[in-house]
Amino acid sequence: MKTIVTFLLTGCGLLLLSFTGANTRSVNPNTGKTTTDLSITFKPDDPKPGTKILFNANSYGRGNTYIWDFGDGSESVVTTVASAGHSYSKVGTYRVRIHSNDGGIAATLVMVTN
Repeated sequence: MKTIVTFLLTGCGLLLLSFTGANTRSVNPNTGKTTTDLSITFKPDDPKPGTKILFNANSYGRGNTYIWDFGDGSESVVTTVASAGHSYSKVGTYRVRIHSNDGGIAATLVMVTN
């Protein structure tokens, strides 16, 4: 498993941390398919409570079904496109996770501030 950790210091002194764990083109023993390299990006990068955030799965494999867990206790969302929208009602740091049908897994942290 490849691990990428990204740190970003914003102009107002906030530290944003992004963690991505991605499979590195290995074969899924259950399906025989090549697994995907997968990561998550989102906009806006400084979300406020109630703001809809657009998440994108940057997939480099053959995944075509994605399960999104937004880390706030809401129900997981299944999409057949590599994006999903979500908003958070409260200030906090949320761990967003995604799984693709070919075995790709990624996670990132989203900090929602006022």
